[in-house]
Amino acid sequence: KDAALSAVEACAWSAHLPYCAELLLYLALERETLHQPIPHLSVLDVLAFLRPLPLFHTAVAGCARKVESKYWPKLFPPGTLPSRLLSECLPARPEVAASLLAIIQGNDGPSAAHQSGLPILQAALSRRTYPLCAELLSFLSRAHDASA
Repeated sequence: KDAALSAVEACAWSAHLPYCAELLLYLALERETLHQPIPHLSVLDVLAFLRPLPLFHTAVAGCARKVESKYWPKLFPPGTLPSRLLSECLPARPEVAASLLAIIQGNDGPSAAHQSGLPILQAALSRRTYPLCAELLSFLSRAHDASA
């Protein structure tokens, strides 16, 4: 495990590293759901491996957005709720937090997604990421309408 962490840290400069982490998580999830797990590499193992890395949130959110919602419980075991991950991303990474909104909406409904989206919008405004602000306003409007 230490050697793997060292290898990841040595490649931290690569723009491809978050995608590799997401793929590793996806492959472990896929194999577990097919009841053909990779020996010594469960979804929980991958999550534990990625947790201390800065790309953790990006990898989990990216994987969750690409799989069916019925597999989300494996990606979000107790203590790893999407809303908690979202909070951990703020205020520094509103774009990653925003990618978790669809998952929160799927799990907890449009009202929860709307409530979770407001701090992301504040963080995006503070960082002056106006294209993200526009996307968030659109999402929040739809979530508000759906919960009304």
